[in-house]
Amino acid sequence: MIILSFNDIDRLSQWKEIFPVLEAGLISLEKGHSIQPVRQGLDIGEHGMFLSMPAVLDSEFAIVKSLATSERYTPSIQGTCILYDLSTGAPVALLDAQSITLWRTAAVSAIATNVLARKDAHRLGIVGTGNQAIPHISAISQVRPLSCVSVWGRDSAKLQTICSEIEEQFNVRVIACKTPDEVAASSDIISTLTPGIEPLLMRNAVKAGTHINAVGAHAANRSELDVELVAIARCYIDFKDAATTEAGEYVSAQEAGLIQPDHVIGSLAEILQKLVEGRKADDDITLFKSLGGAIEDVSMASYLYKKALDLKVGKVTDL
Repeated sequence: MIILSFNDIDRLSQWKEIFPVLEAGLISLEKGHSIQPVRQGLDIGEHGMFLSMPAVLDSEFAIVKSLATSERYTPSIQGTCILYDLSTGAPVALLDAQSITLWRTAAVSAIATNVLARKDAHRLGIVGTGNQAIPHISAISQVRPLSCVSVWGRDSAKLQTICSEIEEQFNVRVIACKTPDEVAASSDIISTLTPGIEPLLMRNAVKAGTHINAVGAHAANRSELDVELVAIARCYIDFKDAATTEAGEYVSAQEAGLIQPDHVIGSLAEILQKLVEGRKADDDITLFKSLGGAIEDVSMASYLYKKALDLKVGKVTDL
């Protein structure tokens, strides 16, 4: 078995390699060649949530991802991924789940941005200053040439720190915003990366032609977006079967009587295969709801495992 740490995964991961790996995994699931059951979550009160997420990729690899997640934790997501080789049934890799989550989540947002944002989009807005902010900027910069990044966060000190980090890492103009509305006013692409305790992005603030990645909320009772914004957007999701059970943005808009279940046009895999239409006009507001799934984790983990073997990265151990 190979153990791959957070730093090992950072060393191995390359956006341009990850994008096609994740696209292939999503399409495999959509075609029925891979398996992703509903994730199991345990509410552990003030200690947050404990999640178990299994998946099988193309009858080749399987994964069990276990996570403890809470805003009280530092980092807020901690856990492990165990990768199994289905030709032998043996566990072949133990991987840091936080790093895999950071990389695959940002990569999926970038894939969605590439197929849904306007071709001339170049101003990125980030709502939230947690661990996903920098990876999202990095990933999306691979699919659109960014000239400006606008950022909002509740903690002003953290906001200034992350703005300084962005200026150091990316050759872009950086705007520290006082409100999410200010982010929306200066952005062509917006990624919302908060827990979704309350809606932060409002219909009247978002410009025509904007693409939104709604990433932070992952429960039916949480939403980062105003229901009226959801109602006017062309809406997509990573996994259609979760649209009415876990996607709080869509659940709340449906409960408000503003949308029907068919308001969600299709999945990211369907867009990639041209089975559904994406953006139709430059003034469309497009919305991609990202919930994240273990098919993304097993796709990412199998890529890392194979590359680690080739480059002799990681610690080899016997169980």
